[in-house]
Amino acid sequence: MPFSLAMRKMRYEWSLLAVVAALVACGGGGGGGSPIPPGPPPTPQSTLTPIPLPTGSTAYYLTQVQPGNGEPAYISDPIFLHFSEQPDVTFDPNGNPQGTTISAISVTGLTGGAPAQPAVRFIYAPTNPQLGPDVIGVKFYAVAGAQYRIAIASSATSASGVSYSGAASFVATLPTTPPLPAPIPPQSGSSDFYGLVPQVASGTSTAQEEAWVSALHPQVVRIGVDATDVEPSPGVFSYTNLDAKLAGAGRPAIVLLVQYNAPGWATGTHNPSPAGSGYIFCHATDYANFVNAVVDHVLKNAAAGTYPAPAAFEIGNEPDTQNFWDAAAGCPHPFTNSGDPTPYLPYLEDTYALAKPTARADGYPNLPFLNAGIATDSNDETYFDKIVNALAANPASPFLDNYAVHIYAFADPNANAIPTRSWESFQVLIDDGNYAQSQGLSKPFWVTEGGFQVSPYCADGVDPQTQAYFLAEDYNRMAQLTVPSVEAFTYFNLQDNQQVGPVPAPGDPCFANAGFGLVDYNGNERPSFAAFEHL
Repeated sequence: MPFSLAMRKMRYEWSLLAVVAALVACGGGGGGGSPIPPGPPPTPQSTLTPIPLPTGSTAYYLTQVQPGNGEPAYISDPIFLHFSEQPDVTFDPNGNPQGTTISAISVTGLTGGAPAQPAVRFIYAPTNPQLGPDVIGVKFYAVAGAQYRIAIASSATSASGVSYSGAASFVATLPTTPPLPAPIPPQSGSSDFYGLVPQVASGTSTAQEEAWVSALHPQVVRIGVDATDVEPSPGVFSYTNLDAKLAGAGRPAIVLLVQYNAPGWATGTHNPSPAGSGYIFCHATDYANFVNAVVDHVLKNAAAGTYPAPAAFEIGNEPDTQNFWDAAAGCPHPFTNSGDPTPYLPYLEDTYALAKPTARADGYPNLPFLNAGIATDSNDETYFDKIVNALAANPASPFLDNYAVHIYAFADPNANAIPTRSWESFQVLIDDGNYAQSQGLSKPFWVTEGGFQVSPYCADGVDPQTQAYFLAEDYNRMAQLTVPSVEAFTYFNLQDNQQVGPVPAPGDPCFANAGFGLVDYNGNERPSFAAFEHL
């Protein structure tokens, strides 16, 4: 599950647009602005009352507020604040915007179930021609139809140090959630299109899990193979738990060959670690041998009718996300640069070279092997392009059959692009497909993880009904894509394995496996459960 996600822009035409957000000027003094009048929202406006400066100072005030790209506001679009002079914005060590103007901006939920203090993120990309140095984007937990007050306190200053002498605020009324769209059939041959990660909370019974999966009837599930369980000692294998998972699924599985939490013997002689330490296989050859043994066992059992044949094998998880590729001291692949696939390539190449012939010999020549799903963070397009370039450099020795990516609903507060809806990374998927096509290496894409978070502690979160709409709408979007063609979208996940709760300290408010589930931690089905069923 990726949590280093920093998303790219989302830019394409909408056929189902919600009503335009009501952006209302409510100028005035005081840090919080004037009270909200009762009744329906006032008439939408596109400008705010100028904020005056001390006599004799250079004109500097908030000039405009608009949804991203000038398009009608969507349920969870950021609101962009335009200033007549570059505001005071710097970046912390993690690349997050900060400064007097950032700290002076606040968002307060007013109606419609919005939390009084929703999580907020800021988007500032001064080198982006679509944004420019005078624009700050404000993104917050979105409850469809709710009203939010956005206020700019008098402590805000320009980059040149000019201070405000007053404060301003306005009300943004988010659109309501549209009805679920009718399902659009996927591309011909996409028999694994409707996928699900059947992860559940630790207290959920196997019977309950199977009942949920049966009700949702996904075409494919994604099941991870834990090497600590399967190969606890070198060359000694135990498949009892894996076989039970594959048989219990009752349908084809994307078999994820996990590289992290490797058994202690595989994590390196310089710093051996206990099983489940989080460390990866230190040597690509050890990982390739583990994968090859699993592939041979699974395919022989599938041929014997023990369980359905797998849909695909996925060679690792998120190679561009360093926290999934920590290596013990002395290992040859430190993975210090998540934007460089060079350390990952031996794992991919050695595994494919060993396990693909095994699949052919077992009678499954066309079963696809996928690269480890690439997380759609700020390095994604560069990382994916380098994978394609490595394929192009040696066409006689391919090392994957289909591309795997992960796309989640996180916004990059420092992205060089304007995100214009909750799932900004959808554009990355399209960009990846276009690049592969430009190199003559078009292949079907498998989105092996993706989802939307229901959590008021995450600025990219949405309310449960909006989660349901996004799920249905984006399955439809992917069903219509031709470049790239998407053969599978595996929704993450079935049930939250953590309670939606306060922001983990000192972590990212979205750094939790909470809120993505079709079912919440307590076993209550969300509207997204019915939306998946509807598909």
